[in-house]
Amino acid sequence: MMLILFFLFKDAYNLEGAIYRILPFPDDLEMNIVSKMKGVIYVLMLGNLFIMILQGTMVGLGLFIAGISTPLLWGTLAAILSLIPVIGTTLIWLPAAVYLYFTGNFGMAVFTVSWCFSWYMVLENLVKPKIFGDKLNFHPLLFFFLLLGSIQAFNLPGVIIGPIVLSLFFLMIICRIKEPLK
Repeated sequence: MMLILFFLFKDAYNLEGAIYRILPFPDDLEMNIVSKMKGVIYVLMLGNLFIMILQGTMVGLGLFIAGISTPLLWGTLAAILSLIPVIGTTLIWLPAAVYLYFTGNFGMAVFTVSWCFSWYMVLENLVKPKIFGDKLNFHPLLFFFLLLGSIQAFNLPGVIIGPIVLSLFFLMIICRIKEPLK
């Protein structure tokens, strides 16, 4: 999905004419829709990258404090896996906590679970909706429910598809109010 979006960004100027010919709207409305969609996709890409880096950093820091070797490697893997909803970073910190538990470091195992889970919840449920809500002009609560529903409906691509569909919906409503279609 990220690779496809990269090439869509890179080669969008080639597709622009075809998109304008397909859409059944007036030219100025089409230009407005396409420019808004470019902005939404850009914000989603940067926002997800930012949250991904933060999640990897916090998992790596937690593993460093717990005494796990090579926390930079595990933090980087956690950042990459954070693109998988719900279980992404858990694939890194849960085995580390189990390892700590079975080696007798009960306190560090509990710390690892509580640290990583707490940061995951904060970043996914507070920071991500706040960032996207501010940038995309959605209320954070609306964006939170949008992410839950779109992930349930579309799995991983729902992180990108949901906000794009919501933005398109709001854009159509705003354009319809300003200039009714005939």
